[in-house]
Amino acid sequence: MVEIIRGALGTKEGGSLPQGLWQTEQIRTLERNWAAREGQPLYALMERAGAALRTYATLHWPDSRGWWIFVGPGNNGGDGYVLA
Repeated sequence: MVEIIRGALGTKEGGSLPQGLWQTEQIRTLERNWAAREGQPLYALMERAGAALRTYATLHWPDSRGWWIFVGPGNNGGDGYVLA
């Protein structure tokens, strides 16, 4: 797991992120705009996120039979709930 995190952060110790981070309110605005444009509830976006995470995980670790899902509060917790 440590190697996966290091790979995402860069090759050097303390390397920079591969892309900039968005502020919480920016993400909320993007999600609201998506929901309005698609005529979908925000829960549909969480379902899509959970499905995408499951697809990614099963493609990269097909022999895994159990998963620990750690999330933070708010929408991140909702994505983890859907994934579980």
